[in-house]
Amino acid sequence: MGTPNIADKVVVITGASSGIGESTAKLLAVRLSASLVTKRAEVEALIQRAVDSFGRVDVMVNDAGIMPIAPVAARKNLREFYKATMAIPADSIARAIAYAIEQPPEVEVDEIVIRPTAQDF
Repeated sequence: MGTPNIADKVVVITGASSGIGESTAKLLAVRLSASLVTKRAEVEALIQRAVDSFGRVDVMVNDAGIMPIAPVAARKNLREFYKATMAIPADSIARAIAYAIEQPPEVEVDEIVIRPTAQDF
């Protein structure tokens, strides 16, 4: 059962190979690209392909993330990083993004700030 305000949207998601981006892409039933976009020129080409194919881009989800840099053996910040990233499940964030996109044309959502409701620290 599709939502009318999402059904005809053209959505571009960067960082959709895993985590939040992947969950959002699956939730929105967006066709995933096989290539990773890591450079500005590649992002611009991705946007241009979407415009060439569909005539527009309605939604841009920039979810490309980074991992902390440290030797795995050092385990420096690694456990805390994973605790922080798992505080909110990726599918919960995907639902929040879908909620913003579902809004009627007279409602514009430019940015979303998402925080966990409970933290252990």
